[in-house]
Amino acid sequence: MKQIFSKIESGILLHQVFRYNKISKEREDIVPENEFLQLAILKMQKGKTFMPHKHIIKEKITNIAQESWVVIKGSVKCFFLRY
Repeated sequence: MKQIFSKIESGILLHQVFRYNKISKEREDIVPENEFLQLAILKMQKGKTFMPHKHIIKEKITNIAQESWVVIKGSVKCFFLRY
């Protein structure tokens, strides 16, 4: 992983670059679990599935944790259910 910081305010992280061939674990969390946006790198094998799940409301933020996916290689099939 390469981290790129602001040249103006050195403590501010602007970007993180992850190389697919450098990912060693199946899942690597990028931000702490208590943050508003969940961010992790998943290197999954073909046929991997996840059980349906709900996102919890974060007490301090009064909103539901958000999730997004960026697929670099392969494809994903999703089912969206109302609870």
